[in-house]
Amino acid sequence: MVFLRHVLRGRPPLGFVDVGSGGPLKYPWTLLSSDQIKKFDFDANPDTEDGGDACISNREGEGVLHIARDPRSSSLHPPSEEFMQWFGDDSMRVVREVPVRLETLDGLFEGRADEIDLIDINAEGHDLMVLQGAHGILTEGLVKLLKVEFELTEAWEEQGYFSEIDEFMRGQGYVLADLQVDFKLPASVKKLAIRGEPIWGKSFYVPGAARWEARRESVERAAFVSDALGGIAASVLFDMPGRAVFLAEMLEHHERPVIMESSGYGLDWVYRSAALESVGRSLGRLARDVVRWIAN
Repeated sequence: MVFLRHVLRGRPPLGFVDVGSGGPLKYPWTLLSSDQIKKFDFDANPDTEDGGDACISNREGEGVLHIARDPRSSSLHPPSEEFMQWFGDDSMRVVREVPVRLETLDGLFEGRADEIDLIDINAEGHDLMVLQGAHGILTEGLVKLLKVEFELTEAWEEQGYFSEIDEFMRGQGYVLADLQVDFKLPASVKKLAIRGEPIWGKSFYVPGAARWEARRESVERAAFVSDALGGIAASVLFDMPGRAVFLAEMLEHHERPVIMESSGYGLDWVYRSAALESVGRSLGRLARDVVRWIAN
């Protein structure tokens, strides 16, 4: 948080588009203070009086939202019956359907692509379509970090898959910087102590080197510095120090506010402090476990 405060000082708030937000900011987004981020929420809730926000897609028009038993699994796609049976999970089963209006991010932010620095997409199988509807934002502006949910097996009918998302993002000049995969046990082996099968997860994309070089050549220096500082902040926020160092090296020395200096609050300090905090948390957990053991 100290590092972010130094790096983002004097820079406009980071524009953050949250598709499928489902509530307030979550960690690590919460490391950004309220004056460092400008959030745009899109999370359709048909139970509100006006039907809530539009569902974000790759087209404008009308659609149907399939409300699941667990509302967090509601989607513009019907759930896969095979998936629910294989994993013994009825939480995705549809309990009702409601008409919704569809919008694209390109349409909602027409002429304002440069306002968007960060994007988080959690659209229950519709993530690829949300990306397709943000093609202009990705090409005309420069999203510093994009976090998008993906599927590795058919959880929803006619969903997008990770391979399609990855191909699309690389086509826009973005590269995969991190990956988190969730696993689930088939219903037939629920009691076995095994990891299970990969089903979905989160992927993290950042502009590739060529994309950053093109940006440096196409905008004024002050605008590029602002972009780079935003990219450095996003990289540190999600533990990608190599990306942060790459961007710092694209800046002149006088443009690097305590980014690299180990004597101040630079990257070296951030990760040395993080290591100490990790040790402290581990010792704290150990102490609590010992106290509980003694008490029992």
